[in-house]
Amino acid sequence: MGAVILAWFFNQSFSFINLRDKSFVVSSVAKKLGKTDWSNFIEGITANMFVNIAILGYMHLKEKSAKISIAISAIFMFIFLVNEDLIANFASFMLLAFNHVRDQVPSFTLANILRQWIVVFFGDWLGGGLFIGIAYGCINKTKHIES
Repeated sequence: MGAVILAWFFNQSFSFINLRDKSFVVSSVAKKLGKTDWSNFIEGITANMFVNIAILGYMHLKEKSAKISIAISAIFMFIFLVNEDLIANFASFMLLAFNHVRDQVPSFTLANILRQWIVVFFGDWLGGGLFIGIAYGCINKTKHIES
């Protein structure tokens, strides 16, 4: 709900009122909605694997500069590499949904958005939940000695 409200507020600002079809937000959403299901699925897996690794690194790194670097690298991946993640896509899609330029993106339809979200959800779940979850489970496995 917060992303929807913030997207609406952003679209009331000068920068978003003047979006054009060549603007970064518009072109990145168009690229995301134009990807194949396989591409969305694979990018959902890799994006969430990377995010989990970034979170783990952030938790274990001691130097603040190293923490900032790993956090920025995760943000860079989502924004500038136009990688797939359900939450990031929800926010960017809402930014376009409240803007007049949405009509200039032919692939911006409810059916296509839902298709993309569903495929990316399963990629996110597999990459972040299953692959990294199993790895964390194996790493944290401890042997208990009963007396």
